[in-house]
Amino acid sequence: MPAGTVVETGLLPDKRNNYLVSIVRDTHAAGVAYVDISTGEMATTQFSDPDGQGLIRELDRLSPAEVVTSDRGQPCYDQGTAHTDEAHRRYPELAALTAAVTLYDAWRFEYGNCRQALLEQFRVCLLYTSDAADDLPCVDLGCRRIIKKKK
Repeated sequence: MPAGTVVETGLLPDKRNNYLVSIVRDTHAAGVAYVDISTGEMATTQFSDPDGQGLIRELDRLSPAEVVTSDRGQPCYDQGTAHTDEAHRRYPELAALTAAVTLYDAWRFEYGNCRQALLEQFRVCLLYTSDAADDLPCVDLGCRRIIKKKK
């Protein structure tokens, strides 16, 4: 967890999810993975999103406590610490969110690294039951970031 992430159940808002969300975007799709830091509930999704509006709608729906994403290969001065102003400069579409935004090195979001982390986390050799699901790299990428933060 990044410094400052509240995980004590007595300090978290009651009757509401406390999502830590990881996002990955490319030119045509978005991947979102989220975990409720108070219950451990975890889910991932990927969807076509050529204009970026689907990602914003999904983040509005989740109302996360924190969002983690790639620094796009432009190092941030303090990796893993919420630097919301810097993140909003790099990702202006996230400025409407009230959640803290934390940037991480781009290599952490690379498909091969993410897939390997999932395989190790779940101690499995396959992630999907369908070959068609292998065409969902954003889901792997987003989920990998959450797993790394929970360790």
